[in-house]
Amino acid sequence: MSKKNSRIDEAALENIKLIRGSEIRKIRARAKLSQAVFAGYFNRKRRYISRLERGVTKPKGSALVLLNVIKRKGLEAIL
Repeated sequence: MSKKNSRIDEAALENIKLIRGSEIRKIRARAKLSQAVFAGYFNRKRRYISRLERGVTKPKGSALVLLNVIKRKGLEAIL
């Protein structure tokens, strides 16, 4: 990876914040999606979204990045 690309990646990661389960539920409700449909955007099962919303599991990696993008820009940003 070039230095330029790594700086872009670092800058993008600086904006990533942990999102609590209640916030995830609000994001999904705002998009008017079921847990199953919302899970499809993450290539995961409904159970994963349920666990996130209940706070049993914390989002990490690509799921955390996607949630941050959706929170800031809406679901349309990833479509």
